[in-house]
Amino acid sequence: MIWIVYTLFALDLAGMSLSFGIIQKHVLILGGSLYHVGLITSITAILAFFWKPIAGRLSDNKGPQKIMIWCLLASAVGNLAIGSSYTLYLLVIARIIQIFGTPNQGLLRSILTTLKTENISKMLNKIGIVTSASLIVGSLVGGFLSEFENGILYRYSLMALFNLLSIVLVKQLPVDNIIQEEKSDTSSSFKKATTEINAALRSMAMFFVSDKYGHIFVMKAVIATLFQFRQTALLYQFTIGLEFTGRQIGYIISVMFLWNIFINLVLIKVTKKLYPTDKGGKRILHACAITALAMVGHALYPASVTPSIFFLLVGGVANALIDVALMELFLERVEEKEKGVAMNSFDSVGSLSELVAPLACNACLGAMGAPVTFLAGGILAMGAMGICFRNLREGGMTRMDEEE
Repeated sequence: MIWIVYTLFALDLAGMSLSFGIIQKHVLILGGSLYHVGLITSITAILAFFWKPIAGRLSDNKGPQKIMIWCLLASAVGNLAIGSSYTLYLLVIARIIQIFGTPNQGLLRSILTTLKTENISKMLNKIGIVTSASLIVGSLVGGFLSEFENGILYRYSLMALFNLLSIVLVKQLPVDNIIQEEKSDTSSSFKKATTEINAALRSMAMFFVSDKYGHIFVMKAVIATLFQFRQTALLYQFTIGLEFTGRQIGYIISVMFLWNIFINLVLIKVTKKLYPTDKGGKRILHACAITALAMVGHALYPASVTPSIFFLLVGGVANALIDVALMELFLERVEEKEKGVAMNSFDSVGSLSELVAPLACNACLGAMGAPVTFLAGGILAMGAMGICFRNLREGGMTRMDEEE
């Protein structure tokens, strides 16, 4: 059944890549402004922030398969509604509907923890390769569809089709029988939405302050904010500073994803040799150092194409390291009874960064320009390094077998 999980990750990421950069264009076509883009992004981010832990609670009690099917159905309806929207009000409503499909990645990771595998790190690297290939295909197809008069409708319709195909695949996964029987007794406590929200908020607070998960959640928040800064600043640099066309940006995205596939292939071969006893902390520390150097490089050469591409590739190495290491570090500690809510709470930290980071980054870009914004991202990278270094010193990120 592993191939089904790989396919689900691929369809989800391919659909995501189809929407790259489309929200700005859609809002402007409907008569909105960049202010409306930021407002819609903030609204959807805060709703996703609250909804993902709720979906995690539901998946722990009813099974990730059942919840994911409903999330995919909501995502399909939302995508079709977005593509058909002809006013900003309809677009906002459609985006809110689409929000109910945002926990898909968290639910997929929850399903992943139920599958028996000898090497979770190797599987995560393979998923990174599959999803990178999907992002390449999605970006290229999205660029092709955007050339048509109804390109926006075509792109969102294809995303809805991916959602429907995913529903068929999810039904093939035998995960419901993995859910423990005693969990069904607590399902009545999650009937009301207010109870779900309160439970989700308590869970988020518990994970952030817990000795077991706290440093991981804080690192996730800092790193997610860092990458939001990097992504927003790079998009500004390529479109405004270097004046790249949409097609050129599409090529750059494709090259980056190919580079990510190559790096993940290399990591599959060398991770155990370079980091034989690392649980994730050392790789995160090194990746943050690489990211800090890349951000400083972007700041020093904001208007030069070759250095910009070089430091973009350098940052890609850090991305590949962090993605696998942070998830491996988290999966090593998460317990079976709380994996759903923990996974989705962990994923919701990214939604929180999506609420704050784009607004802060765009404000920094407008007030002080791209170089200062890249330097701010470098400071965030050094902050994440500090958290890693502290926990490595205290022994919180070493292999459990070392502690024994």
